[in-house]
Amino acid sequence: MRSTVGFFLFVVAAFAVGSAAQATQPVRFGAETLLPEDPRSHFSRSVNFAPVDNQECDLNPPRFRWRYHPTQPGQGGDYLFTFQVASDPAFEHRVIHVRTEFNFYNTIAPLPSPGPFYWRIGYLDRSDPNGRLEWSQVRRFTIAKDAAVWDRSSLAKPDFSNKPHPRILLTSQTLPRLHKLIHSDEETRNFFSRIQTRADEALQSDWWSDFPAADKDPVEPAYLGIAQDLVAVAFCWRVTDDPKYAGVKERALTMARYPKGGRFSPQDAGGDSAEDSTQSTEFLALLYDWLYQDFTPQERRDFAASLDWRIEHFVYHFAWKYEVKPRPSTQPASAPASATATMATATRPVTTQPMVYFGSLSTTAGSHQYEGFWDTFPAALAAYEDSPNARLCFALGVNYMVGVGSGHGPDEGWNEGPGYGNSKLAWLVKGQHHCRSAGDCTRRGAHGGSGPEHGPLTHPRPIASRR
Repeated sequence: MRSTVGFFLFVVAAFAVGSAAQATQPVRFGAETLLPEDPRSHFSRSVNFAPVDNQECDLNPPRFRWRYHPTQPGQGGDYLFTFQVASDPAFEHRVIHVRTEFNFYNTIAPLPSPGPFYWRIGYLDRSDPNGRLEWSQVRRFTIAKDAAVWDRSSLAKPDFSNKPHPRILLTSQTLPRLHKLIHSDEETRNFFSRIQTRADEALQSDWWSDFPAADKDPVEPAYLGIAQDLVAVAFCWRVTDDPKYAGVKERALTMARYPKGGRFSPQDAGGDSAEDSTQSTEFLALLYDWLYQDFTPQERRDFAASLDWRIEHFVYHFAWKYEVKPRPSTQPASAPASATATMATATRPVTTQPMVYFGSLSTTAGSHQYEGFWDTFPAALAAYEDSPNARLCFALGVNYMVGVGSGHGPDEGWNEGPGYGNSKLAWLVKGQHHCRSAGDCTRRGAHGGSGPEHGPLTHPRPIASRR
């Protein structure tokens, strides 16, 4: 898939430079990387139950997830879940009782003892007016004595009040570090020089002097390439304060004001390409965050409105849910273009309301759904205070990131080959680092510090071979 955001890679690489000399030893993968037999690997192509029955968990609280449909792996629908954890199998002493639309819920505090604990899921089918709560099997688990403790309760309602913009990558903490690295480290200086060259070339381009007022007609370079160049310019403005880059504000606003349906829209809402176009949301999110201090209140509202409709479209009409349109009985139900070839018609409901479907993050995580969601996630961080859709996207992303992580293989391993699986890994890593850069609101641990060093917001799941 398309090139990853060079600016994200620059920031991550720049911080790693100091220890680069210590990381020169080769890493080899052999038979020891094979994953042991684990019920969490069964039906691994769809979101499954975890922790499994009688599992001893090495993280407190464990990572929780469950099948979206009560009996059929990969099946969608419109369910409301009751998630319960108790210290007794009769659930008279509950320590967690939550109702949620997600089939993964992980913004919770550590459990009070090693256990044993018991957990179950109540399924309420909202598409059935006579539906009743149906309970899953009760599963038992314990917490290992040496389990890492990670208090994730602050993720439920993060407090960004002490995290003014920019809060993604170019924060008040990271910028001074970048300035020092640019002046003191040759490799970092070379990285920055490449970004600055791209930004300076953008200032001399034809599109800079004659910026497209609308996105209906094709342009060269494509709108996505223009947006990526604008991010380079905004990056250089924040790093150098050079006024020659100030024109990025006006051009970023113009792109944010493009209406839904044009060539700069995300997938299934227009767009120049079916897959790549969703990254337009990530570029706009970075521009909104990095240029926020330069916008007027009205300009901020206009920009936030653009991020809002993009999030709403991609979450409710592509990645998580989809509005399957009514059709004659002889015709297949419509579905997102990228999922059409792999979706079984029998699994798709006929409805005019957005519902979870085969290919959703909640079921089998289609390729474009998965990658495009992590392209959309930065908008949730940038516009969290400005948009209810951003807050829902944040909750969906964080609970998925902790509870599932890999949508393309067994628990704690990637299972679609070293090329395709690692491609998916890149988008997860990007989402994790965007989230981590937002600061203390996403990193409080049990004792006020960050989460455990092996936590899914710290670095991704280990790569493992297929058994």
